[in-house]
Amino acid sequence: METQKLTVRLPQDDLKFIKQFAVEHNLTVTELIRRHFFRLRQQEGGSISPKLQTITGILPENINTPSESQDYYDYMLDKHQ
Repeated sequence: METQKLTVRLPQDDLKFIKQFAVEHNLTVTELIRRHFFRLRQQEGGSISPKLQTITGILPENINTPSESQDYYDYMLDKHQ
């Protein structure tokens, strides 16, 4: 992937927060910004996030109401305890 340099002017407090957040999450500021814009692109395109995609299909399609979902949850909880 080809990269280019970008200069952004931000208030000092914002920059301190971003740098500290990146350090606390073991990321570079560049990676933090890249991930943020990756998520924005996903939202704009209407695509499903990878995390949501991994749990898609866990509940059977014939469960339509919240009470049915709770019943299924309770059943699975009892089954796997």
